[in-house]
Amino acid sequence: MIWQAGKKLHQGQYIIIGEPLGRGCHGITYKAQHVALKETVVIKTPIDYQQIDLLEKKQYSEYVDHFFKEGEKLAKLSPNSHPNIVRVRHVFKEGTIPCLVMDFVPGKNLFEVVKQTGRLSEAIAVGYICQICDALATMHKMGLVHRDAHPGNIIVREDSRAILIDFSIAKELVATAQTITGKDGHRIFAPYEQLFSKGSRKPNVDVYCLAATLYYTVTGTPPTPSIDRKIRKIDGDDAPLIPPQQLVTDISQHLNQAILKGMELEAKNRPQSMEEWLEILRKPKSFEQVLEIQPDNLQVQNNLKDSDDELEESKAKQYQPKVLLLLQVLLTLVLLIGVVGVSSLISSRIPRVCNILNNCATEREYQKLYERAVSDAEDVLKSSNNSQSIENLQNTRNILKKLINDLKEIPTSSNIYRKAQEKLTEYNDKVRGITQQIDSLDSLHLKEAAKLAAETARQTEQPNSTEKLEKVKKLWEQALNELQAISSNSLLTQEADTLKEEYNKELAKITLQIDEERSAQAKLAADEARLAQAKLTAEAARQTEQPNSTEKLEEAKNLWEQALNELKTISSDSLLIQEADTLSGCFNLSGK
Repeated sequence: MIWQAGKKLHQGQYIIIGEPLGRGCHGITYKAQHVALKETVVIKTPIDYQQIDLLEKKQYSEYVDHFFKEGEKLAKLSPNSHPNIVRVRHVFKEGTIPCLVMDFVPGKNLFEVVKQTGRLSEAIAVGYICQICDALATMHKMGLVHRDAHPGNIIVREDSRAILIDFSIAKELVATAQTITGKDGHRIFAPYEQLFSKGSRKPNVDVYCLAATLYYTVTGTPPTPSIDRKIRKIDGDDAPLIPPQQLVTDISQHLNQAILKGMELEAKNRPQSMEEWLEILRKPKSFEQVLEIQPDNLQVQNNLKDSDDELEESKAKQYQPKVLLLLQVLLTLVLLIGVVGVSSLISSRIPRVCNILNNCATEREYQKLYERAVSDAEDVLKSSNNSQSIENLQNTRNILKKLINDLKEIPTSSNIYRKAQEKLTEYNDKVRGITQQIDSLDSLHLKEAAKLAAETARQTEQPNSTEKLEKVKKLWEQALNELQAISSNSLLTQEADTLKEEYNKELAKITLQIDEERSAQAKLAADEARLAQAKLTAEAARQTEQPNSTEKLEEAKNLWEQALNELKTISSDSLLIQEADTLSGCFNLSGK
């Protein structure tokens, strides 16, 4: 059973808003409001028994118990909530259904961000992923594994903070034959062992998911699903994962290797903890380690080994190790430059040298970041030109703020730093102009609401009727709609909220007055019908009295009694009560 909008939960503490946010094979996610605090929250529940064809009753009971217990663990984590994990506020049961109440996180998930802006720069993407790494490491220490850390479950807030949401708890008791077409079980981002039986609950599952998410954010292309890679390997076609650097050439060798390591097909070959992978992600390899991955540098490796042997034999001498180490580095540089200079593969070696020396590849990355930011800014400013919609203007402002943050990533040493600063000045001016435009529109809405409120006061002074009251009610509703249009972060928000509270009270009062008026009109109509029926019955009684006979008189007596009974049903506060009382006296005399 899916709860509908308006459904009250936990003795009226929460109320469901709109359609479910998501529905998958593991649970249903609703948007709701905390009634007392007037705060928007998210409530997650497991699916009910009728929706799970493959579970026995005992398994379903275990499924619900597991959901509730892990929910309680997450709630215990929340008092000292990690800044990058959505806060679990409350765990309760609605009947037999456990409910997990979490903060509602405004923002866009990484699917939406990449769709809107294209692939992210290496610095920005790694920044988001490192935040989630730290969050997952905290969860693992609590004995919890997320197992669904795909781009759709990572929300990026306006302040660039990444938040991990949608804990897929109790997942192992549900059939996992899901495809990418659903929101649950994103098999593109899951390791293959997660898609069989009850699925793995080891931390290296999250390592794979997050590495796959990083692959997607820096390339803009989803990786090959692990299950497809596994099947091809079983069939003898050992097709490796396409390295991200092959899709986007300016991805650093260090990041390329960190992603591939996290997405190792076999769990035993991946980092076994989030901390281990985070260390690989944050810490570039040493100069010797970088050289070891170059197939043309075997001679360099031999020279390094020879130097190490000499260093070991002479370590008793005080200064010789330092001299040998310096010679080792100089020799390595000379050999590397020689190999690059004479090799027929010089064009393919230049990017690697650039990564090692940290110069030209980084400059190209800043150039692309700048070009993408300028292009996106032009598009969004063009689409919002002359817009009078506060929502459209707010979206434009938010996108410009993000592009401003992107341009701030360009350092003073870059060749395009001066151009980036000019664009920063221009876009900041645009943001200020849009903010003033929003404030101006907010002010207009506030003035229009006050004007409508004054009109309602004038209308209320006139003689009341249902028609007049309906007009007044419509004016209050229009005034509230004007206030509702004022943006949530406006300088006028506090004043608007105060007026909303006042106008809502007036609207409730006028609605009650309309209901009372309609009820009174209905009551009067009913009394009029009863009075008319009593008169008709009395007239029939008079006709029956002529000519006199015992039988006719008995019939007339019964009719007079019926007429009196009709009059008695008229309520004592009716406008017709005086006329009814007069007729009752006459009918009593006639009856006697």
